[in-house]
Amino acid sequence: MKTLLAIDALQILRRAYETLPEGEPAQRAADGMRSALATVRGLVELHAPSHLLVTVDAGGQSWRHLRHPPYRSSRKPMPEALAEGLPDYLAELAAFGVEAFHKPGHESVDVIATACLRWLEEGRGVAIACSASRELLALLPRGLQVWDAARREWHDAGWVERKYGVPPALLTDYFACCGDPDDDIPGIDRVGGKTAAKLLNAHGSLEAVFAGPGTLLDATGRHLRAGHADALLSRELVTPKTDLRLGLTWRSLQLPASSS
Repeated sequence: MKTLLAIDALQILRRAYETLPEGEPAQRAADGMRSALATVRGLVELHAPSHLLVTVDAGGQSWRHLRHPPYRSSRKPMPEALAEGLPDYLAELAAFGVEAFHKPGHESVDVIATACLRWLEEGRGVAIACSASRELLALLPRGLQVWDAARREWHDAGWVERKYGVPPALLTDYFACCGDPDDDIPGIDRVGGKTAAKLLNAHGSLEAVFAGPGTLLDATGRHLRAGHADALLSRELVTPKTDLRLGLTWRSLQLPASSS
């Protein structure tokens, strides 16, 4: 059976850099890139894919920034030394036989979601996403497998339920309710993760929550009504695009050792 391995290479680079101790910026950036490249090589060796998609964010504003200008506004920019070394990092990644891909106006999570679901829908085999983007976990019911490269573990349905208190099918509605402060996604004011999980497990969907508890005159009902627009916006922001026109062919992602 063939396997598509989709790797968020910029995310891996940032993680590698951030785990290193403070030091001279250029040396820290060089060490981070070496560590990230080793991680990518390790992922390819571990999962032995027939096809490899290496993707990076295009930079600048994505459609999410246009929909919600505060999106990721609290994130620190990439350190200058790391940004300067990025072309060398991408050149090294190309040694795997696949150029790092980006889609202007979109993020790696959208590219990975589109490619992996298309692969699965065409019945081509297994699709594995190596990404810490929580949005991808909502695609587990559609067959996507998610591997955490940092913790070296699968993030499956059981992991999602232990972590968030809801099954993967409700994860998008979960973040619509409680938001995602890491990405400056608002959610509903005064609705945290535990409340979001309780409401969704009891009612089954965001729409049902608004149709039920959202009509009550208690504090929860008032918060839900006041946050209705923010919840809908948040759900849009945490939902990966799955219908992009990528301009890629499976042959272009095929590793040299794989047969057609």
